Order: sequence, then C-alpha cells, then structure tokens
Amino acid sequence: CGHVLWQSLSAHMETVRRAGFVLTVALVLVPSPLIELRYFTLPFAVARVSGELLTSRAELSLALAAGVCANALTLWLFLQRPFMWPDGSTARFMW
Repeated sequence: CGHVLWQSLSAHMETVRRAGFVLTVALVLVPSPLIELRYFTLPFAVARVSGELLTSRAELSLALAAGVCANALTLWLFLQRPFMWPDGSTARFMW
C-alpha cells in the first residue's frame, strides 16, 4: 500500500513536496499511541488530491464501491458488535 502511494506521488509531485508529505504524515502517525483509521484520512485525502485524479469509469466505480464497503462495515460493527465494560455497561465501537 505504501509503495503504491509512493509511486502515485512520484508521478505527480516533485521530490521536495513528496518528502514533505511523507515527513508530515510521519509526524502525525509516529507519536500517536493508537493506530486508527481516522489518522490516515487526511493524508489519504491530500495524496488523492495531489496525485492523479480518477478519470475512467472503472476507477470511479472502484473508489465508490470501496467507500460504500467501508461505510457498510463501519455501520455493521457499530450495530452488531457491542462490547461490555468491566462495570457491565454496553459500549459500541465508532470512529
């Protein structure tokens, strides 16, 4: 995944800008105590905007399908997989 992102950035960004992107992403991700999906949202959005835009119908369909699947999985986890705290109360995963 990282290699594909680097190749995508290499084709459309100069070296200094690409290195700055990698540095800022590292500064956000390395000190965080948890690795969660939400920490990757902004770097992914910046990479997509800075890289080649989706142009073909197949690429757009694949991106739409991936987004729908991610949202469906999140909704399913929220509704179907609650967990119990030690005090007996019920909680749900959500990000």
